[in-house]
Amino acid sequence: CDRAAVPSRNELNEHLDTIDSSLDNLQAMLSTHGFSMDSALLDIQDLLSSQEQQKPTEAEPGAGDSGIAR
Repeated sequence: CDRAAVPSRNELNEHLDTIDSSLDNLQAMLSTHGFSMDSALLDIQDLLSSQEQQKPTEAEPGAGDSGIAR
């Protein structure tokens, strides 16, 4: 093993502190903007259901036929 490739304990602690700080910032940002997972899921469900309602009905049987019997 190459000893130089192994991070020191101090480097690991600094990295973990950075991640912890980033997660704290993300949590604060989400809570101040009133983000709710439940409401987000409801919004997605509403969007999907409205798209389902807007889909064109399937073509009538025979609509794609060229009229040539084989």
